[in-house]
Parts: sequence; C-alpha cells; structure tokens
Amino acid sequence: MNNFIEEFPVFKMVRINNVEGERKSNKMMDGNFRKLRDLLFEVHLYVSELLEEAGYSTFTMDVDDGDPYN
Repeated sequence: MNNFIEEFPVFKMVRINNVEGERKSNKMMDGNFRKLRDLLFEVHLYVSELLEEAGYSTFTMDVDDGDPYN
C-alpha cells in the first residue's frame, strides 16, 4: 500500500507540442486508477469488517448512555 502510487501512478506528465510551443499536461492512467479504486474498496471492506467484529458498526439507541454507537 505504501508504494502503490509510486508503482502505479494515476497521472502521468506528458509534453504536448503545438503551434504555441511545448506545454506540460497530465494524462490520466485509467488502468492504474481502477487498480487504486479497487484497492481502496478492499481496504474499506476490511475496516468495516474489523469495526463489525469490535461492535462499532451497529447503530442502536437501546442503551440510554448518550452514545448511539454503543
């Protein structure tokens, strides 16, 4: 996860030549974006699972302690 963006950059700097000269532009790397999106979704599912196991994902108002996430 730490080196993911370095290994699979979402944007790539490209140089475009036109009549006004050279300019820099960012090109989106669609495949790398999808990989990042899928990785973040898996992390989200993992965190949700951990919260569920710890009992932090249920929303109840049964206990009157002021904390709905008991």
